[in-house]
Amino acid sequence: MKKSKITRISLSDARVGRGKTNWAAVDKLTDADIEAAIASDPDAAPILDAEWFRNATLVLPEPKQMISLRVDADVLTWFRNKGRGWQTQVNAILRKYAAAHGAELGESAMRAPPAPAAKSGRKQVTRAGSIRLKKPSK
Repeated sequence: MKKSKITRISLSDARVGRGKTNWAAVDKLTDADIEAAIASDPDAAPILDAEWFRNATLVLPEPKQMISLRVDADVLTWFRNKGRGWQTQVNAILRKYAAAHGAELGESAMRAPPAPAAKSGRKQVTRAGSIRLKKPSK
């Protein structure tokens, strides 16, 4: 597994912040300014209002099926060494292979692997939107 680069900063630098965002200018923006900026940005998603939520339908993906599959040990080791979400990656590869060979598949029900747990608090919200409760630290 690839180790990430650790960057250390002092407490005073952390309080000041290292970003280039002008937060004073952001704080001065009104709701009308923000809505105008969104309307002028062709890549921005539309503002979701109460009517959108009234008409929205919750669609849950079909659960994946558990199977038993014989795989060469070295292939399995390679996927497992990729870390969390390796089974999702295997599924994605199989899906792409099947589609490339003429399979007419439904919409992908793939979920993103869970985000790393926060150091504080008991709840962890995954990228897929589900909530996992963490055991309290001892």
